[in-house]
Amino acid sequence: MIKLSNLEFVRDGKLWLRVPQFSCAPGERVALMGPSGAGKTSLLRAMLSLLLPARGELEVKQQATMLFQKPALLRCSVLNNLRIAAFLAGWSRREGISQAMIWLERLHIEELAYQQAYRLSGGQQQRVAFARAMLKPSAIVLLDEPGANLDRQAQDRLEACLDRQYSVVFSSHDHQQVKRWADRVYQVDDGTVLERTL
Repeated sequence: MIKLSNLEFVRDGKLWLRVPQFSCAPGERVALMGPSGAGKTSLLRAMLSLLLPARGELEVKQQATMLFQKPALLRCSVLNNLRIAAFLAGWSRREGISQAMIWLERLHIEELAYQQAYRLSGGQQQRVAFARAMLKPSAIVLLDEPGANLDRQAQDRLEACLDRQYSVVFSSHDHQQVKRWADRVYQVDDGTVLERTL
């Protein structure tokens, strides 16, 4: 569960983003919408404790993982990218490779396992980064523009991987994706995050 109350973010001494109330219940899918630079990514980073607010209450009760819009993959094979992430997440070598292949298969990109990750297309890299993120056992998944480099089929596969055992918060400019996938929507409007109807 995620619960934010009266958060304020300050930049260069000035208030630039305010979050009166925000919540995401277990198994819920919540979208963040707003123009580029409005603060959607910053809010996701705050939920992962990578950015601290100037004031307010921020409560994230379960383990969270995040998929950034521009993934930074290591200069090695796709499988090694995932194997290293699995090791850092506590999987044994055998289990890590097994779990890595399971996620590649779920995303229909198992044929990329032995290709160099940095040579892949943007959409392929995003799916590899998603598989890598999911190797960390987490109940909360934060996604920064998950459909930005993906066609509809690839979006559907990614969304199908996130069933109701996960709480999902995602930023998006894609109104169709939001309508299709989100339970609730928050809009960043003039520096304030407010819930709106779908």
